[in-house]
Amino acid sequence: MNSELSLLIAASRGVKARADANNKELKKLKEKLRVFMIDSGIKECDGVKIRRTF
Repeated sequence: MNSELSLLIAASRGVKARADANNKELKKLKEKLRVFMIDSGIKECDGVKIRRTF
């Protein structure tokens, strides 16, 4: 029982670590998209609106 619980805990920690890494990557991609849209003068595309907050 304890070994099963330990495996489940380890698996959930691994999932959380991957989710955190994916979240960081997503934030980087969103920032790149925001910069590209601002540089290109695009205000909206495919439902994505840019907010200029500096």
